[in-house]
Amino acid sequence: MSGPVDVLAVLRAARDSVPAEQLLDYCAAVAALAELIAADLEYDEAKAEQDDNAKFDETGMYVPRAVFERVEAATARRADALASVGGES
Repeated sequence: MSGPVDVLAVLRAARDSVPAEQLLDYCAAVAALAELIAADLEYDEAKAEQDDNAKFDETGMYVPRAVFERVEAATARRADALASVGGES
């Protein structure tokens, strides 16, 4: 297993290697990556809440409306974040 990584040091080193005229593009890429990480965490938390609240019967699974809406919003946020970095869900 690898050891801990100083993510900020990696980002700073990358930033320092970018020519000044490309710095805004670099910052936009970092912001998009940060949004993707945040969206992915929110998605994981929403899915865990869904799992914790799910009730099953002979016709399927049910969750409270607020939980369902949270999962839907998290799924959309994650898809948008993935699309912004050229990925797909």
